[in-house]
Amino acid sequence: MVNVFRVLLLILLLASTAYAQVTPEGYIDQDTFSSSTVLTPQGCVFDDGLSALASGTLGTCRTTPNRAPHINLRNDAGTEIGTAGAPIRVDPTGTTTQSVSIPDLVTSGSITSTESVTLASTGAAGIKFSITGTWTGTIKLEQTIDGSTYFSFAALPFSQLSPQNSNALAGSFTANGQWLSLLAGVQSVRLRGDSVTSGTAVVTIRASQFAPLAAVFTVNDGFVDVNNSTTTPLGSGGTFTGAATDMLPYMSGRVNIFTDVDSATDGVKLQFSSDGINWDHVRTATFDTADVSMLAPFGRTARYFRLVYTNGGSAQGAFRVQTIMQRDSVDFSRAFINTPPDFSDTALLAQSVIIGETTAGGGSFVGVKVNPSGSLTVAGTADTELPPAALLSDDTVNPTVPAVGSFGHVWDGATWDRMPGSSADGVLVNLGTNNDVTVTGTVTANQGTAAVATGGWPIAAGVTAESTATWTSATGVNTTLTVALANQYQATRISGTVTGSISSGSALFEGSTDGSVYQTLACFEFMGTTTLTTSRLLLAGYAITTGNSRTFLCQSTGLTNVRLRLNPVIVGAGSIDFRVIGVAHPAHGRVTVVPENTMTGAVGSTLAWLPAMPAVANTAAPSRTEAEASPLSVDSFGKLRVITDTSSFISLQRATVSAVTSVAASASNVTCLASNANRLGATISNDSTADLFLKLGSTASSSSYTVRLFQDSYFRAPAGYTGVIDCIWASATGNARVTELTP
Repeated sequence: MVNVFRVLLLILLLASTAYAQVTPEGYIDQDTFSSSTVLTPQGCVFDDGLSALASGTLGTCRTTPNRAPHINLRNDAGTEIGTAGAPIRVDPTGTTTQSVSIPDLVTSGSITSTESVTLASTGAAGIKFSITGTWTGTIKLEQTIDGSTYFSFAALPFSQLSPQNSNALAGSFTANGQWLSLLAGVQSVRLRGDSVTSGTAVVTIRASQFAPLAAVFTVNDGFVDVNNSTTTPLGSGGTFTGAATDMLPYMSGRVNIFTDVDSATDGVKLQFSSDGINWDHVRTATFDTADVSMLAPFGRTARYFRLVYTNGGSAQGAFRVQTIMQRDSVDFSRAFINTPPDFSDTALLAQSVIIGETTAGGGSFVGVKVNPSGSLTVAGTADTELPPAALLSDDTVNPTVPAVGSFGHVWDGATWDRMPGSSADGVLVNLGTNNDVTVTGTVTANQGTAAVATGGWPIAAGVTAESTATWTSATGVNTTLTVALANQYQATRISGTVTGSISSGSALFEGSTDGSVYQTLACFEFMGTTTLTTSRLLLAGYAITTGNSRTFLCQSTGLTNVRLRLNPVIVGAGSIDFRVIGVAHPAHGRVTVVPENTMTGAVGSTLAWLPAMPAVANTAAPSRTEAEASPLSVDSFGKLRVITDTSSFISLQRATVSAVTSVAASASNVTCLASNANRLGATISNDSTADLFLKLGSTASSSSYTVRLFQDSYFRAPAGYTGVIDCIWASATGNARVTELTP
């Protein structure tokens, strides 16, 4: 630090001497200088062509074009410094020789879209650069050796300085960070936006004549080529074109592709170029999603490589492409031996010759022959051990040896017979009386003429097409609404929904066996908006009045048509909507299921059917003779009568005796209620401040109990339980109040 101070002081003294001169009278050497001393400005000459002064001669000083005097630096001993033999030192006490360093090259700039920040790097051996700011997008690192054509290259993050971490190499960047790389022989280097979609990325590039020590690394096998890798899906017909990658450091590479859309025909192109401009060598393939993914290995065909992928006709949902460069040769894919290969697998193309040992003996080998199509030729006749084909006929015996033929035969128990059939109907089948045929699915039966004569097959769709109509006061008398049954539907459902005010009107129920002559039809009313009565269950017509919406079921076995006929006409401003539909079900032995006692339900609801149980409706319960067979008895609303006396098979037994007892609380097990076969019910209340552990069964404890009763809690024994009930308390305080009910 002392030497530095002396140099600065010497510079100041020389500068003051150059710009000031003593008075014309002059001064004596080492004369005193004070603040009152008068100085005269002194000029210098700007002339770089002046010759050097001889020792002991006078001369003026020299100046630069910017009026700065030339300085000859010397130390306090008068020795010139700042020379190769005596460089200016930056350490105050060192004694080793120090060389003069070349300064770093530095540039910086901002990227907001596709701008570039470029540094002329001639003479530099390595670079370090940083990206900061708030931004979104991609920035690429590129270099040029001619000043015009740029190529991508890779750098290491500062956080990946180990040579073994070369997999962290990257040539494009999407986040802030710092990187370093080798740069020898490069004219310019740049960071280019590709592109920055939002914000501002601040870039600083520094090049040095010395290569960064951490950048002197060996590229390990498995370098990811970011120039030809992507995860951005393509639109319909879209294309991904990778950037040129120098293959000289690598022996081979492989491209892994996954997407959910087929590529265009020959849409996968591996391109190779000797100059990075003209892509003269191309390998093509087509990606098929049926193969799930594609692996495309390649060797170093030319210096530069890139991938071009063209999508098919649909937008991709996912697109993952990764290209890996390798320093070794291509390792062709391997698979488990039980996994069959497909056309997405790679294979080593090889040609070979098959030879075999000759039967002539002597251990000689000869080539195996193939025909012009490449099929292996075999001498002699193959022995299949099958007899020649023979004509088959009726009554052929059951074969006992292999045979060649078409056995369209059936076994009749003794011999084989040809199955009958025709070209129009196929095989003819006779269903005899002893044959059980199980049919699965839907069968369409053609009833034919004979069936019509006997009343028709009992096969029909569940319901017919529904006939509907809306009648008002404008509807004429004897207007009809008809549904065709074709002798196949055993019931007809008729429903009417009244809207608005109607004072009178009537729809008559009629049926026909031939479609022309109609007779009155009695129908069962099973759904309505009001409570049904006995007198309204079986009706021949429908009284149309305000709010009288009804649904009827008519027996229509053997009828071809059922209809409604308006007579008399409707009086009032309202209307009624009719719906008539045929229902297929057996004519007898079934009954409609309807809601309980109110007999109400939604008009037009789906019918359900159950086997009928005959019953007789009586206002009063009928009397029967012992052992007499008789139907069930129901009241006028269809409610089944049940006898409640204790001697009946069906009884509703009621308790008439209540026995109330008290059981003193005990800390050990006691019986609160003994077993009683006549018990109909029981209750137990805990009249104690201690908890009661009650058990349905023997021997209660604090860990074996049915219910835990706190003070004043109440327990009702389950209906039907007649066994013992035991009790135990947490402490012997209070009582249990027990009530038992019996007949």
